Parts: sequence; structure tokens; C-alpha cells
Amino acid sequence: MSVTEATKILLVEDEKDLGAITANWLRRDFHTIDMAFDGKDGLDRIRSNRYDLIILDYMLPFMDGLELCRQARLDGITAPILILTATASKAVKVQALKNGANLLMTKPFKLKDLTCTVGDLLRCHIRSVPTLSESPGRSSIASFFEKFSTLRCG
Repeated sequence: MSVTEATKILLVEDEKDLGAITANWLRRDFHTIDMAFDGKDGLDRIRSNRYDLIILDYMLPFMDGLELCRQARLDGITAPILILTATASKAVKVQALKNGANLLMTKPFKLKDLTCTVGDLLRCHIRSVPTLSESPGRSSIASFFEKFSTLRCG
């Protein structure tokens, strides 16, 4: 799959207005967007569809984005996962990486930055996504982050 081909993205965001704005922005780049508004629906969609990229809000009803990410990885999902969070703490970032996220993006963000991040994740998609057994709890967080989340815009 090349980045110029239509890609299928799941966006799980409980703030419906923000979700609609984000989805419409991503559709400008010819991405196909499926939306879910809570963690349970998001997990159901992940389990029943194939996505090229999964974008999760951190704070979701019924199941937060970190647990949703963890469940997806336990289910063998290899698509890159981007977590959007208003919480910029290092602890949240480390926990997200331990649960299998490829990258975090702090809200509020510029839509152009999201475009760049999505493009980079799709271009840099690593076929052998980390399993929970390879997570930073068993190895260095620095090497894990470097191996799976080093992206640049351009």
C-alpha cells in the first residue's frame, strides 16, 4: 500500500464535533474514515474490520484509549496506533507505549500537524509491530520509542 492510495482509518473520539472536524480533514487526503464514539464500539470495529491506521482518543467512555490499544495489540492488530491526548504527562506517554501505541499527539493540535503525523505513520508502518512482551516494561523505553516512533515530517 502506498500513502497515495486510499487508506482506511478508524477514528475513535467521543467529542463528536472534534471527531467530525478531524474525519472531514482526513478525508481531504482521500482517506476512508470509520468513526466510533466510545472504547467498546472502537474495539468491536477493530475486531471486525482491517484498518491501515487507528487513531484513539485517550479519554473514552466504557474503555479508555490505552486499554483499547492494549486489547488491539493482544488481538494481533498490527496497524499503527496514534493516541490523541490532552494529558501531556510523561507517565501517560510511557503507559501508551507500553500498551502498544506507536505515537502520541497532544491536544490541541493543528490539523496540518495531524496530516503530517498520519502520513508519517502510514509511510513508516513497520510490519513487525511490537507485542506486549516486547514492551518497554521488559526493555528500555528509550530504545522502544526510538525503534517504533521516530518520525519526521517531510
